Amino acid sequence: KDPEVEKILSFQSLIELSSRKKEVELKYDLEKNVNLIKFNEGKIDIAFNENLAKDFVKKLSEKLLEWTGRRWLITLTKAQGQKSFAELKSITKKKLFEEEKNSEIYKKFKKIFVDGELTKVLKNLAEKSKVSIRNIRRESNDSIKKLLKEKKISEDESNNYEKDVQKSTDDNISLIEKILADKEKEILTL
Repeated sequence: KDPEVEKILSFQSLIELSSRKKEVELKYDLEKNVNLIKFNEGKIDIAFNENLAKDFVKKLSEKLLEWTGRRWLITLTKAQGQKSFAELKSITKKKLFEEEKNSEIYKKFKKIFVDGELTKVLKNLAEKSKVSIRNIRRESNDSIKKLLKEKKISEDESNNYEKDVQKSTDDNISLIEKILADKEKEILTL
């Protein structure tokens, strides 16, 4: 048996695997933009919203094949599914938060950390993430230039690769900014 082959038995395990494999965009869509209708090994029925990435099904299919060694059937519908993973998590979190809101620990925490401080910490983390992404872009472009200099790729290939790297950089920075905005909103509504 191939040690790389993963067994995905639930929607939650698919999200966890996406996280482990560092498929950030896929994980984000699975959590925020997909509503599960039904999950069986080898088949996923989902409802989706208008924010779902255009290439989501293609990307998910490719990753499922890569991770499990078999093709999966993914059906899409606009019909009402379960709440998204993020919505279910949010409901659970709100319920727990409401239960703990009157505790002494919460009251002490609110005295020490005002909302503005928490958002400042988030912005700092987001900026560090963006710097990391830009560093990866720089390293990738340096590698592309090296391949061009060594005549292992053509000028056209070099330009295409650099465009792909820039698009990936832009997409990931946009994703970080969206996540930051969502988290800031969440903090300020507590």
